[in-house]
Amino acid sequence: MVRNKKVRRNDTGVTRGSYILGVLFFIAVLVSEFYLIKKVHTVMTDVDGIPVRQIQIKGDLHYLDRQEVEEFFMANPESHNLYTMDLSQVRTYMETMPWISRVTMQKKLPDILSIKITEHKPIAYYNDGILVTDWSVIYPEKAVLPEGTPILSGPEKLARSVYEMYCDVNLFLEKYGFRISELSINESNVWSLKLDDGLPLILGRNDDVGFVTEQNNIFMWRLGNFIEAYPHIENKNTIEYIDLRYDTGIAVKWIDSSGKQ
Repeated sequence: MVRNKKVRRNDTGVTRGSYILGVLFFIAVLVSEFYLIKKVHTVMTDVDGIPVRQIQIKGDLHYLDRQEVEEFFMANPESHNLYTMDLSQVRTYMETMPWISRVTMQKKLPDILSIKITEHKPIAYYNDGILVTDWSVIYPEKAVLPEGTPILSGPEKLARSVYEMYCDVNLFLEKYGFRISELSINESNVWSLKLDDGLPLILGRNDDVGFVTEQNNIFMWRLGNFIEAYPHIENKNTIEYIDLRYDTGIAVKWIDSSGKQ
């Protein structure tokens, strides 16, 4: 009986020891995993933890240079870590480049970012910027548009209306062999244009910024007076400008002020 009790005490002691060792091992594993996870998280969330090593720039680019886009992208600190990168935030940043209309982005593990770019489509020079098809005016550092692109000027809020007026007037004049190279409206709402041969014409004032049909007809009527009178004007190469703001005809200003009409 005494021997059996000693054996039982010995068995119980072994069981408790194994249990304690098991608990200590489990705690050690948990601590190791915690530090490992913390270390991995620190590495991954570090600015250069998982750097973008390759940028794939896609899109039909006419005015943007791919290297320029890549340099602009890398200039943003939020663009350095592929793991922590907020694509929405980076996309908003990229769309501040003047020529970019829309951007879509995709992460490709382990270290690739795909950027697809849609450029703005220019339709005219406007003041010191470029008028694009969504009627906004962008201001790139450099821009060379195709020859014959119209040159427009006026308040930026009227950019769409100025372009539409250009289209209407140019369409009218083309029927008679003329074409507009420039169109502007000044702070006093006085319209003027320049033909592609460099001849300036003053159309007059427009108080209705909506450019209703009746007002356009007034301008067309004045241009009709110009078209009728122009063939009869002598010394055309010395004309400084032609003023159309008259009910019964036009006025010509020559570079040589001794000649008047």
